[in-house]
Amino acid sequence: MADLARAILQLIQRENPKAPLTDEQIAQHLGVSRFQVTVARSAAGIPDSRERLRPSLMEAIRQVTQADPSISDRELTARLNAEGFKVSRFTVGHLRKEVEARQQLPDPAAAQTTRQFGPPVGAGSRQGLSAPSPEGRLRQRQAVSVAARGRSGAGNPFAQIIGSQGSLKPHIQQAKAAMLYPPNGLHTLIVGPSGVGKNQLAEAMYQFAVSLRGESGPIPFVAFNCADYAENPQLLLSQLFGHVRGAFTGAETAKAGLVEMADGGILFLDEVHRLPAEGQEILFQLMDRGRYRRLGETELERRATVTIIAATTESPESALLMTFRRRIPMIIELPALAERPFSERMELIRHFFRMEAARTHTRIRLRSEAARAFLLYDCPGNIGQLKSDIQVACARGFLVHVTEETDEVVVGLPELPSTVRRGLLKLPQHRAEVERLVAGDLIIQPTAEVQVREEEDLYTLPGEIYQYIENRHAALRKAGLTDSEISRLLDAELDRQIRQHVRQIELQAHPLSRDELVEHAGPEMVETVEAMLARIQRDLPAPDRHLYYCLVMHVSAAVERLRQGKPIVYPHLEDVRTQYGREFGLALEMLEVLRGRTGLDFPEDEAAFLAMYLRSALRGQEPGREGRVGLVVLTHGRVAGALVEVAGRLVGAHHARWFEMELDESPESALSRLIPLVREADEGKGVLLLADMGSLLSFGEVITERTGIPTRTVPRVDILMVLEAMRRTASPDTSLDQVAEQLTSLVGGTAPRRATGGHGVKTIVTLCLTGQGTAERLKALLEKLLGGEGVEVVSLGVAGDVDIAERLRQLSLQRRLVAVVGTVDPGFPGIPFIPVEEVLSGRGAERVRRALGADRTPDAADLIQPEFLIPRARWSTREEALDACTHLLLTRGCVTQAFVTDVFRRELAGPTVLQGGVALPHGSPMHVQKPAVVVATLADPVNWAGHPVSVVCMLALGAMGKETFMQLYRVLTSDALVARIRAAASREEMRQALLEALQAPDPSGVQTRRNR
Repeated sequence: MADLARAILQLIQRENPKAPLTDEQIAQHLGVSRFQVTVARSAAGIPDSRERLRPSLMEAIRQVTQADPSISDRELTARLNAEGFKVSRFTVGHLRKEVEARQQLPDPAAAQTTRQFGPPVGAGSRQGLSAPSPEGRLRQRQAVSVAARGRSGAGNPFAQIIGSQGSLKPHIQQAKAAMLYPPNGLHTLIVGPSGVGKNQLAEAMYQFAVSLRGESGPIPFVAFNCADYAENPQLLLSQLFGHVRGAFTGAETAKAGLVEMADGGILFLDEVHRLPAEGQEILFQLMDRGRYRRLGETELERRATVTIIAATTESPESALLMTFRRRIPMIIELPALAERPFSERMELIRHFFRMEAARTHTRIRLRSEAARAFLLYDCPGNIGQLKSDIQVACARGFLVHVTEETDEVVVGLPELPSTVRRGLLKLPQHRAEVERLVAGDLIIQPTAEVQVREEEDLYTLPGEIYQYIENRHAALRKAGLTDSEISRLLDAELDRQIRQHVRQIELQAHPLSRDELVEHAGPEMVETVEAMLARIQRDLPAPDRHLYYCLVMHVSAAVERLRQGKPIVYPHLEDVRTQYGREFGLALEMLEVLRGRTGLDFPEDEAAFLAMYLRSALRGQEPGREGRVGLVVLTHGRVAGALVEVAGRLVGAHHARWFEMELDESPESALSRLIPLVREADEGKGVLLLADMGSLLSFGEVITERTGIPTRTVPRVDILMVLEAMRRTASPDTSLDQVAEQLTSLVGGTAPRRATGGHGVKTIVTLCLTGQGTAERLKALLEKLLGGEGVEVVSLGVAGDVDIAERLRQLSLQRRLVAVVGTVDPGFPGIPFIPVEEVLSGRGAERVRRALGADRTPDAADLIQPEFLIPRARWSTREEALDACTHLLLTRGCVTQAFVTDVFRRELAGPTVLQGGVALPHGSPMHVQKPAVVVATLADPVNWAGHPVSVVCMLALGAMGKETFMQLYRVLTSDALVARIRAAASREEMRQALLEALQAPDPSGVQTRRNR
């Protein structure tokens, strides 16, 4: 570990202080995993890249602002980036405030602050200071690290794991026992699904072992993911145990393995189930006898004392050999996120939002409904997926923050991935516990340790309903929604919120007595409500005390509001009148009593509020409610009725409803007829929709938005599916999600036919759930990214009056649809969907470009650009050449960091060298963002795994076809061309030679497209 820390220090001493190396980049340079770099750097107290950037960036900000105090943050950012920094305006603005605040300190403090500023790592000599040696700096960092741990109480690394004193306490005790066991700890296997925190626990175990060792010396820690080389078992075993010369093709020299590096310490093997049986047997010998052999070694036995910590997502009994399992006495099974309490999940949510606030240097407001969704949604990827989904939501909120220049990043339901939003469908089952954890919006400050709560839930008392409507209506209108969209959303929210409030009152241990109500609301209001309930006694003979309490509080607020001259408005009044006819009729009678006793002219809108309270009460009195999952079968034409009738007779169940859409009926008309049927089918557990095709497949989410009733849609209708759905939903012991997932698995995997599309303008559709606000922002972003690509971007909103499936179908007839980008996948056959988070992260831009260029193969000559040509390079090793070429591609934005990793991995597996001394290193097309080719000639040939190489051609061809590669291959196998480009003294000479060769006829018959 100390050797790795020294190597890291030596590397960062040479880094550019304006662009410090990330852990990933350091790992690539040193040929180790990023996890090893992070652990070694943290243990040695070496700052990360952001902290190393901070001194030089703050000094640059200080110098510029001193010379021009009135410079704007935008201009300051542009100037800094022109000087070589790569920073955002928000980071600059944040640090500028800190610089200005420090400049106002008294002299002694200012002097101390100046010392804290720098000099930057590796910049001591330029500042007139002597930089310590790597060994000295390592000792300094270790001393600082130990002292810091002592001051902060961080001597127990397990304390940093959320749940260490809760659901994970027994697992932490196991981990401690394993590390405490003499003499060197017990071999341990950590088992659990992906994303539960196995790596974090392994790192904490290592740090705990370090604290036990004390001052007796450093402990090596080597991490290795067995999946990285799973497809090449020979190379995997070589990485672990080393090899001797000639052990396999390409093994030109002997090499030590990771076991030797970990001697005297800990070897962490992630995804150990990917280790082949031979490797497990060798590890068994190592654990059993402390001996092993390098790959290809037959006589010499080597010794090593290594504690193994392994991790797997698979069952040990089925994935690991019995002999291997027998030598691992400690097995720690980490629970999935769904098995842990909501309180710990909430703590994780806060933690990840604090991280995003720190990253963006911006306050984040997490809306209460979004927090509830994060608490409840199905998260099969566990903690890792939760973190990822939070980052996605913050990215979407940050887009709004940037484009609209707001004071904070707001994360509400529109910013959540659709899978997270579906978590709210589980709210009825967990309402009490969730409401205790989420009492209002969470405000996360970028520098605060604990979140600050603001704004209690507006539904703490029902008297706040009117104010809520005013505020919510204004917010939705500001978001760009139409009046009809606002009405639908508010209607669904009010229905849900009123039922929620009634339920909260039901959960109270000591509901208010009549005397307490009189004291709170006054005798007049209590007597008025009693008279209103007496008027409808024949239809509601025994109103429960919770409805009584809610109505007293509600009527009291309504009377006060009307006396102050404030209006009472219920959105979608006519829908309540028609869909809840019984409740609305009773509410009108109650309203008549209210008007008579108060002398106030209440509008009919007030009856709608009363009807919703009655609806909640009457639900509890209806027989069979909160029973089964509802089932509605949807088809075009007269099919559904016959299917339901036959299936009902066979199964003996009659709870399913059916709906038939006329062939010439508009989607909006069909939806208006379907919603009452879904309400009728709902027994409190949601409704399953079996739909045959077209717009019927998209109705579920709109119904949930308008009614608050959870729905799931399964895209298949035939007699077998209806029978199975009816059988599964007949039981009261099943949930909507369970039934939907079971039926979805029966649908099968037939691929949809690709839509042919029109022959007009290439078109990308941007799509959002609740309106066109986000879609418009995405449109502007794509138009900026794709300027000059000859493509039109059209924005659509799912929750509008237009049927999305039909609108896309019409567009496909008129234009050439190439992609849909947005927050919700419309499932349009043959058109790729690209999530908004991919576009924001940069990964989706190349997918869009590939979709645009799917009908053409770029010409190889287009890729011969001067910036990627390097004449007479003075590289002495293969690694130096690979590093320089990948660095050029990376800095030009052509490839991702994963491409660099893949290039080195492929070269280890076996070099690609053509006759004539030409090397063709390359990486996976999936990691290419922009096609490019780097061609370099070498001043002196280098040893390329046993072959002398004088020309390097690194290919980053992306999704380009075989034809482009063949063009390049033809010219690079020409001895005459190789000789000509080797003789070229400039980039232009190299380019001219390559272009002429590409354009020349091919004697073998393979010609470039330009000559055909």
